[in-house]
Amino acid sequence: MARTIIHIGMPRTASTFLQQEFFPNVSDFEFYGVDRTQYSAVFQKILYQDDSIFNPLEIAAELKFILEKNTILSNELFVGQSLYLSSTNRSRTARRLKQFFPDAEIILLLRNQVSLLESLYSIGIYSGMTLNPVDFIRFSNEPSSIDHPLYPTFTEAETTEAYYFSNLVALYQSLFSEVHVLLFEDFKSGPASFAERLNHMLHLKTAPLENPEKRVNKSLSSRQIRFIRRLNLYKPVLNRGSFSKRIFGFQLRFIEHNISKGQHFNFDAILTRKLKETFNDDNAKLMNLLPELRNSETFRKEYF
Repeated sequence: MARTIIHIGMPRTASTFLQQEFFPNVSDFEFYGVDRTQYSAVFQKILYQDDSIFNPLEIAAELKFILEKNTILSNELFVGQSLYLSSTNRSRTARRLKQFFPDAEIILLLRNQVSLLESLYSIGIYSGMTLNPVDFIRFSNEPSSIDHPLYPTFTEAETTEAYYFSNLVALYQSLFSEVHVLLFEDFKSGPASFAERLNHMLHLKTAPLENPEKRVNKSLSSRQIRFIRRLNLYKPVLNRGSFSKRIFGFQLRFIEHNISKGQHFNFDAILTRKLKETFNDDNAKLMNLLPELRNSETFRKEYF
């Protein structure tokens, strides 16, 4: 019987590294990366098409060839599209994956919520966002208003409830019999040993990592974020013509490659403490769902 392994995320948890350096090297498996699991017509429909239009028979026919062979599917947006959509397609996507890949084995990487949101903020700034960190995060226990809605569908913001990991894990455990949860922090401390653990967990055969310390997506420093955020204020004007777009791109690349790194970017102490307090109880629930985390020094150190 053919096996299907689905890597569902989270974003900013070494997904690009795994998609470039690990999954393509698994023997006897065909790998489907983001180019197909995000942008092909069949997966666009699985992820985003409304139920009133969605045709399961059509989708099943298009996916039949995948089910006939050992396959690895990888897309960190299987856990929900954040920014604007506020991850509200998460459960529907999970149910559709179950519908078409009922015996799939699930891989989920977690990253402590403060670090993850800092990384998402950084990539948001690099992509043109101008919000400050406080406005970027919407706490689910705060009032919703016209000026500060809980679900900011027209603003580049993240809601804290999308990062209650116990809900995500419980959802996939209710649908799939094999759900493997790993920590990004373990990958970060030792990519080669992490890869060996993943091989053993999933009974895979892969070639050794050629460059286990390779960093695919580089992070921005506090100084670089400050410069890029200031530059983004002029983006609406500079994007009006091809010449001005080139100027904007040149300035962005100059900041990325020529401005000294300096201090690593972190949220300020007040916001960091508020986020840790927000997620503490949920991370405790996560240990009940995943008893192996009780013995993880990394989890106790990084998630509380």
